[in-house]
Amino acid sequence: MNDPEPFNLKPRRLFPRWRRPEPRSGTSPASSTLVDAPPCPEAERLYRLAEAGGLADAAGQAIVVAALQVVRCLEARERALAAAAMSLAQREKMAALLAELDAFARALEAVLGESGRKMLAMTPPPPPQGPDDNLWWFALAEALQAIETGMQRIGALVAGRPRGSLARTLGSLTLRLLRRHEHALLAEAEHWMA
Repeated sequence: MNDPEPFNLKPRRLFPRWRRPEPRSGTSPASSTLVDAPPCPEAERLYRLAEAGGLADAAGQAIVVAALQVVRCLEARERALAAAAMSLAQREKMAALLAELDAFARALEAVLGESGRKMLAMTPPPPPQGPDDNLWWFALAEALQAIETGMQRIGALVAGRPRGSLARTLGSLTLRLLRRHEHALLAEAEHWMA
């Protein structure tokens, strides 16, 4: 019992194999200062899943690619919604939602392997936005449609995966993020209709 240090009190590094990507040049300075605490809890969980290493197979990479495509499509729609915002409060809410999507997309890109990059290169780009997207209600409808389409796509991809698999967990993380954005957008629409 004369041991001066009975416990190892060294801080444990959470992500030994995965380094968090640097913020993009197009992101706002406020979102780039949150390196220690990402604005998206799903991104943090995805980094932990990546440590487990079960997303490197073809099935896991297919779900990573699909989730990345869904998130990037929604990000484009929410950017249009932020550009058409009717108030500063809406712009701030949209900036927070966009920061979440960006953090999750960067986490997905960090998990993407060589086979996933090849799959991503073979997929078509998202459809261009319509001419009426500069009106807030039309942009809102487009964003909600992107969420619904994304939830159906991810749900169909993970439906056959066994419970507890990392690919299914990634799908549920993506669905949780999409549902949260759907609820936030619907609440904002309800606020403006009242």
